[in-house]
Amino acid sequence: MKENKQVRAVCSVFIKKDKKILFVYDPFFKKWRVPGGKLEKYEKAEDCATREVKEETNFDIKNHKFLGFGQDAHTAFFKKLGYNKKCPRLIMYFSADVFGSSEFKKDPGEISKYEWLTLEEIKKHKNKEGSLEDLFSRNPRLKV
Repeated sequence: MKENKQVRAVCSVFIKKDKKILFVYDPFFKKWRVPGGKLEKYEKAEDCATREVKEETNFDIKNHKFLGFGQDAHTAFFKKLGYNKKCPRLIMYFSADVFGSSEFKKDPGEISKYEWLTLEEIKKHKNKEGSLEDLFSRNPRLKV
């Protein structure tokens, strides 16, 4: 398998509401994750996090707090294009609060199912993206 030398930068958000965190299943990657997506050229990380959360969930968020980062590599994007290539990712994680009257509306291309879980439940979840595992191993006492 070929390796892509470019690292994809991603911003993801632990969205808090009523002491639970939104945990979503991504049908493309076939993994559970927190909402987020690719950082655009010249975009600030917090702006990326806000934009991606709005696109995927319709939530407006505030009070961004940087939690740390996780790393992994995936092949799903390239398999969809018809070839097998690993792409390394660096995912910057934030926590944020929902504000305003925005209702949750999942983007079906990004989220096929969802749950509201505690951080401990997310840590114990078996089918989550590798970067979350990496984040938790780097910071075992992570607080959201």
